Amino acid sequence: MATNAGHMTRLDAVNEMLWSSGEAPVSSLASGLGDAAIAEAMLDRNSREVQGTGWHINTLRAYALSKNIATQFVLPDDTLKVDTVNAVGGRKTTTPVPSSFINAVMRRSADDTMWLMYDMDNHTELWPTPTSLTVDLVKLLDFADLNPALQYY
Repeated sequence: MATNAGHMTRLDAVNEMLWSSGEAPVSSLASGLGDAAIAEAMLDRNSREVQGTGWHINTLRAYALSKNIATQFVLPDDTLKVDTVNAVGGRKTTTPVPSSFINAVMRRSADDTMWLMYDMDNHTELWPTPTSLTVDLVKLLDFADLNPALQYY
């Protein structure tokens, strides 16, 4: 059922799930069949959960964030997890206040329109300093962009 040297399409994955539960495969994700829609929703949920761990394929190491005009560090919409790190990666540094020592977390903006870095020590989403943050950022990839090992996982 899989195509292209082990890669699966979303349709391949949904049909694998249907087959494993004794259901007939579908020819399209827009088939209108309830079991196929449930399988597709489960695929999305499980893909998000598996990718949230952070794998080599979906983790951007030492990713630089810059502030917007409102002094916020806005995260890409497809961010699953983020951790502040030293600008060269890892936690060791000789700079006075490296990103790795900043107590920040990913949080929704006060107006609930975007994901931001939230300053836990100062209880704010606004950052007068520093001008940039270096993070390890875990992204949600489309199912088709995952390598075969993660697709099967």
